[in-house]
Amino acid sequence: TLAWSSYLIGMFFVLGLGVFGVAWIAILTLAGGTWSVTMRRIPEAMTAWLVPGGVMAMLVTFGAHSLYHWSDTEAVAADALLTHKAPFLNMGMFGALVGGSLVLWVVFAAWIVGVSRRQDRDGGMAATRTTRNASALFMVIFALTLSVVSFYFLLSLDAHWFSTMFAVLIFTDVLQTGTAFVAVVAGLFVSAGVLKGFINEHHLHSLGKMVFATTGFW
Repeated sequence: TLAWSSYLIGMFFVLGLGVFGVAWIAILTLAGGTWSVTMRRIPEAMTAWLVPGGVMAMLVTFGAHSLYHWSDTEAVAADALLTHKAPFLNMGMFGALVGGSLVLWVVFAAWIVGVSRRQDRDGGMAATRTTRNASALFMVIFALTLSVVSFYFLLSLDAHWFSTMFAVLIFTDVLQTGTAFVAVVAGLFVSAGVLKGFINEHHLHSLGKMVFATTGFW
């Protein structure tokens, strides 16, 4: 149980960094944050973790009986609340909804990053409009899927606990750690002389303000 618990927390943390890469691009695209374009490759690279991270996430199903008491049919039958939640809290729905959410994250990441690379090669404003539309659609899907994924992986560890703010709490965690990760990587790049002329002191100040704001939000 301790091993699976440690695996779950580590897996969810790095999976959050991967999906934040897409969310960060989408948020700043919709906000018109053109200042971030020169460091766009950092969150784009973060999205590369979504495929291996998604596979690792689904491996949690092998430890479900050690983590989730609702996965035990006998425990569900003996508990009125678990019986009431059984249409949602069952391994079939877990696999379908979590797996579907992960696939959507990968699809949108590939779409948005692909458009970005194509714009670098071909130029033009059409790619910008496509990214804006994809970002708006992704943010709606992101809100719903992150809620579902966090409910299954974390909230359902204690299926008797109710929280209407849990998804918001997870979003703030992902937002804070993801922004901090981008800031740290950007700072390391500047120190190493990478992306010279593309990331400057003003970019780092803006990232620092974002980290401060997300910390306050958290």
